[in-house]
Amino acid sequence: MNDFHSLTEKDSSVEEVANFINNNIADVSQEDASKMTDEFEKMQKNNLQQFEKMFITDEVQNKINNEYQSITTQADIKDIELKELLTKTKTAATRLKP
Repeated sequence: MNDFHSLTEKDSSVEEVANFINNNIADVSQEDASKMTDEFEKMQKNNLQQFEKMFITDEVQNKINNEYQSITTQADIKDIELKELLTKTKTAATRLKP
């Protein structure tokens, strides 16, 4: 848990913390595992505004509108910047293994 606290105190990315949890959760008590996942959830909530800001611009909204069919069908998204944004968002949202 000391390593986990060190990681979260140094403003590590959501991805780094999720990887740490995935690699170490089996080695801690249920109570500590619960603490780690609670802290991870807080990190995600704290980063939510940053993600919202990435999506709120008219430019991004227009790209989403233009690529809507590809996004909903999971087809190849042509706009590289939009594809990277969506991938980053999905990755951050689903980093912990079930």
